[in-house]
Amino acid sequence: MNLKYFILIILFQLSCSREQVSITHAENFRPQIISNKTIYEAGETISLEFKTNGEVDAKILLKNAYGSSLIAPELNNNNIVFKVPVNYRKKAGICNWVLIVNGKSVTKGELQILPKSKAKPTLETYFGPRSITAGISDYSMLVCVTTDIYDNVFPEGTDVLFRSQFLNTISENTITSKDLISWKNIPTTKKAGRILVNTSFKEVTSSELTSIVFPSNAVKFMIKADRNHNYADGNQIIKFQTDVILDKYKNIVSDGTMVNFIVENTHGALLNTVAPTIRGIASASILHPSEKDDWKITAYVTGAAKSNTITAKFKTAIKDYEVIFSESNRSITIGPLTSFMQQLIPDGILIQLEIYNKSGKHLETKKVSSIKGFGHINLEKEYHPNGDYHLKLKAAGIHKEFDLTLDE
Repeated sequence: MNLKYFILIILFQLSCSREQVSITHAENFRPQIISNKTIYEAGETISLEFKTNGEVDAKILLKNAYGSSLIAPELNNNNIVFKVPVNYRKKAGICNWVLIVNGKSVTKGELQILPKSKAKPTLETYFGPRSITAGISDYSMLVCVTTDIYDNVFPEGTDVLFRSQFLNTISENTITSKDLISWKNIPTTKKAGRILVNTSFKEVTSSELTSIVFPSNAVKFMIKADRNHNYADGNQIIKFQTDVILDKYKNIVSDGTMVNFIVENTHGALLNTVAPTIRGIASASILHPSEKDDWKITAYVTGAAKSNTITAKFKTAIKDYEVIFSESNRSITIGPLTSFMQQLIPDGILIQLEIYNKSGKHLETKKVSSIKGFGHINLEKEYHPNGDYHLKLKAAGIHKEFDLTLDE
């Protein structure tokens, strides 16, 4: 019985001894890489093969700009082969690898993957801003990125052809890429128009891109006035017009440039009318005054330019008018109001009546507009009881005053 136990103990110790020898052999084993190639083109098949003395527990860790992956091997005549997955093969740049045996890294290296130069490349071209101002300081920028079929950027030092066209001039420049891009400033011109650009690399050409050169700020310009007559009838219009407004490089300003016409009358009051330019010319109109007046007209392109100042004088169209009071003096009729040819004035002439009591205190101002050549004003008893009043009447710049008694 004791002999049987003794034999079992001996067999167990021998078994443990063999297992320990096997583990030690695996830990000390370092596979030797067979493939010496380290530079590949994107998309090319990549395999890493290692020489072994038999089956081992090995894996390889791949790491590039996209991330990391742990790859299992395949056996090839007692050697282990790791096939690099396609997503790692397509990404240009450095791909690092680490061989792991029994959970420990035993050797490492790197692969350099270059863009696929033999296939048709791709151009990514950007241009902007797409609108600039005529002159000498503004510009647009043309930027080009050259990539292979896997969207890998070609290395620094790649030559790209830049072309630009304006009017009858076409220019070409070879730009060498730096920091993964090729770029060039496309300067503005003194003449307004369109600049067309494109880029070329190998047999590939980008589409046409455009930047519009708009006119610069307007410079001083001239204005004039036109009217049918110079009577202050409050009906006809006076028309203001600019000459062709230019910038300092003789470009016609852009359509839609707003021109502000400012009118100052005899009393210092300001009138205003605004018009946009069409082919560089702005036209605006304003009604004649309803009484004698002298105007000074100046036009402005806000923040840019000012015109000359012109004058317009208006003669009195209405020389006089009648004022008729009712028996109680509470109903007042003004008119007929006739113009320079004895015609009835158009509707809308302002008639203003200021009412004072006998002590000279101002009580009220009434305003009405003429209709068919007449104006009508009523003095209601509820607001103006019987008594003595002083009235000041104004219409078409003609003033009249009355002292009267309201009595019913």
